[in-house]
Amino acid sequence: MTHFRNNISYPINTSIVLLAASILWPIQAKAAYLPTDDSYINAQLATVFDSNVFRTASLNDVASVYHPTTLADRIDIVSIGGQYLKQLNQQSFTLDGNYNQNSYARYSGLNYKSWNTSGEYDWKVGSQWQGDFIYNDKKEEPSLDVSNTIARDVVRTRVGSFDAQYTPISYLFLVSGLQTTSVRRQVENSLDYDQTMAQMGAFFRTDKGSKLGILVQHSNVQYPYYGSLYQYSQTNSQLQGDWPVSSKLDFSVAYGVNKVTYQEQFQPSYSSNIFNLTANWQPTARSSFSIGYNDVPGDPGLSTSEVLNKSIYFQWTDVLTDKLKMKALLRRNQLQYFDENVRVDNNTYRLDLIWSPLRMLELSMYGQLVKRVSGFADDTYNDNQIGLSAKYSF
Repeated sequence: MTHFRNNISYPINTSIVLLAASILWPIQAKAAYLPTDDSYINAQLATVFDSNVFRTASLNDVASVYHPTTLADRIDIVSIGGQYLKQLNQQSFTLDGNYNQNSYARYSGLNYKSWNTSGEYDWKVGSQWQGDFIYNDKKEEPSLDVSNTIARDVVRTRVGSFDAQYTPISYLFLVSGLQTTSVRRQVENSLDYDQTMAQMGAFFRTDKGSKLGILVQHSNVQYPYYGSLYQYSQTNSQLQGDWPVSSKLDFSVAYGVNKVTYQEQFQPSYSSNIFNLTANWQPTARSSFSIGYNDVPGDPGLSTSEVLNKSIYFQWTDVLTDKLKMKALLRRNQLQYFDENVRVDNNTYRLDLIWSPLRMLELSMYGQLVKRVSGFADDTYNDNQIGLSAKYSF
């Protein structure tokens, strides 16, 4: 079976249209930017020092076309973005996005353009019906959780969705939705995929905010590279609950079963369990903690066969002063590829400092360590990053 080793580059089309609209749309100008503004534009300059831009253990594993002399490089990022929000009685319309030029100081062959743009229309009819239409288009490098040992890659993801909620009585609400996803990669296109998904659910809630219900999602997935060979349907059924213990502490839990059935009969069907647990605690007005554990099937695009994704994370946010904020993240992620009997472990440690000396200016710095241990050949590596950025909003 094929597993994910990398990740697209298409004409900018829809994403740039959305971004241009978010910036050029008439915005009601104010005297100066405020963090509470609904509409704004911003510009950002950033520099990242990366110890392992090729995501590999040795220079011997780097393609000779790059003339490699070191695994490290500096990436300079120039970004422009913005948001436009229009409130129309019970409806609202939002456009937002950013466009980035990513330039490598030494390995210019790795230069790429990225963006993340979206449009959202939130609607409400009377007191019982509400929902949204959302379209998102983003292009980015794949996560450090994913291997890049074939070549550096860029992935483009386009998602369109419609969701509706009906509340016949105060303590009961019903949900439904449709979603389409298209993923295309610049290099490893054998794992490009298209997915269509429909969902339905029913939830009960109390006056204190607790919620309990069932959600069923059914989707069809196809890898165009393989035709119908790895086309399958997937049904995800789970119980979900939220429990706000107090104004400072809440828990969320989900448990269910995911079943996959391939269109071609010689591909065996399989089932796996779903378990998610999240706790959020805010001991003071300035600090918050989150901890979570997830044991879920791997997303499409990781492999054409069964993958299990387990992760545990801890996140801490602390507002040190009115102008200085700190965030810390510890996360362990484990991917189990069953057909190959291979496990991939990723440990991530990250610290962010965000300083706002002026309300329109944000300066940030982060340090990140990633340690990857993989059962796939030439796929174990360490990667360290230090990033600096300045963003101005107006």
